[in-house]
Amino acid sequence: MTNNETTSGCTTCAGQIVDLNSVEFTEQGRSQVAKTEQFHALRLDLPRGKKIPTHHAKGPITVQCLKGCVNFFVGSTAHEMRPGHWLFLEAKTEHSLHSLEDSAMLVTKVNV
Repeated sequence: MTNNETTSGCTTCAGQIVDLNSVEFTEQGRSQVAKTEQFHALRLDLPRGKKIPTHHAKGPITVQCLKGCVNFFVGSTAHEMRPGHWLFLEAKTEHSLHSLEDSAMLVTKVNV
């Protein structure tokens, strides 16, 4: 693979560029971008109206909106996320979301 080539999704992509626009999805609208013992990145596609109930991650996470619009709740505080918006959460921070439009999010997790 040359420096200008990309891959459309892989289990471990160290040193490779991944085209987030062409990754393959499961029926749940998820696509694993990269996964190691310490790190996990996934693209989450959400149809308009999709709600993900309150939950938390064991380790810190980041969430970036790639397209659409999502209300991302940290506790009871809503944050409207649009393309280019990025959010960091400490471990065990409760959060939920509601997709206001067909949307895509990039979620990264540090496994602890």
